[in-house]
Amino acid sequence: MSSEYTTLGDRAERALQQRHERRVSAALPALPVLREWVLGLVRAVREPGR
Repeated sequence: MSSEYTTLGDRAERALQQRHERRVSAALPALPVLREWVLGLVRAVREPGR
């Protein structure tokens, strides 16, 4: 019973890790866009006159 449980746990953990890696690789192309957006936001906050 315990050996079955550990294999199930390992399988679930592996699936979670793969899902996380997929999410990270999908988010990577958006990082530069996000950085530009954050920089623009900071600039707008620093210079409210513009």
